Amino acid sequence: MLRRITAVIFLGCLGLPAQTQPPAGYPKTLQICASACAILDWAGGHYEVMARDGIPATTYTIESFTPQSVRLLRTELPHSGDYGLTATYRGSFEDGAESAHGSVDFTWPGHPGFPHSGSWTATALEPTGFLFLDPNRPCETFSFRGTGDEAAARGALALQAKDHARAACWLRFGAQRGNANAQGLLAAILYMGALGVPHDFHSSAQWAQKAADQGNYLGELALSAIYSEGKALPKDPQKAAYWNARAKETQTAAIEADRMEREQRQRERQMQAQAMQARASQGQWRNNAVSLLLLGLLVGAIADVAVEPALEEAGSGITWNQAYVDMCQNGTGTCAGLPFGAQPIFKPEPPIR
Repeated sequence: MLRRITAVIFLGCLGLPAQTQPPAGYPKTLQICASACAILDWAGGHYEVMARDGIPATTYTIESFTPQSVRLLRTELPHSGDYGLTATYRGSFEDGAESAHGSVDFTWPGHPGFPHSGSWTATALEPTGFLFLDPNRPCETFSFRGTGDEAAARGALALQAKDHARAACWLRFGAQRGNANAQGLLAAILYMGALGVPHDFHSSAQWAQKAADQGNYLGELALSAIYSEGKALPKDPQKAAYWNARAKETQTAAIEADRMEREQRQRERQMQAQAMQARASQGQWRNNAVSLLLLGLLVGAIADVAVEPALEEAGSGITWNQAYVDMCQNGTGTCAGLPFGAQPIFKPEPPIR
């Protein structure tokens, strides 16, 4: 059973499907902002941006992810409205930082304004409190001032790199500073004598109890195994069954919480996509309304008739002044370098009734 515990924690998934989890050191959900912001979810080997109907529209492939070199390749899929666009994000992050940043190069063959470059920044949305970490930082007891969560994350990075001594050091740090996952894994390591750490059944039981007291699945499962086998603590089938049942409840709750969170994120993204589509439709409607107003000017000038009342009766709600501001802001009027929202220099009067 303890081998199962160790495998679960090595994946860092608290009993959730392993394929949903990114490698250690990568956030599960990432927000990246350049000219606009996108929310990226890990999807088995890369990040994805989902369209409103739940079909992947964009992929972000990680080519490197170290403090000195962050490199992501963005590809718009056929389901995307920007199909054919690609972008390369290059950047860096400081060890222990909450964000990464850099420059991005966009290409889109056959489209005006491409290629072009810009800047980007990225922050993690999930897990909460995620930090961008240097996977090669040594475990130094005299200089580390971070939290237990950070130490546990560094331990996971060291495990991924198969640096067992450094992993055990960071996990002990994390356990001492209250991280329940580090406590649960340290309990399994001490019980099994893994990662070059000698057996210590008494300490194993102590760390398992600390993790279980925090409602941690890993600690509960470890404590169940310890009571079942009777090495670190007197054998007690009832307590073993109790902690095993608690572990199953915690696992079920974690899976359900993850499912609900993913569904909530999907609903939020659908709402965002609908809002963006509504704004785009509104912008197109305003452009068409402006065209009607311009047509009214032309007809009024030529035929000496006023068509503005017809537009008002149609319920457009657009005033002449608003139309001119829209022309200026949307690039269809002449602003002559005036600030955003300024009135055009040429301001024709509505037809004389």
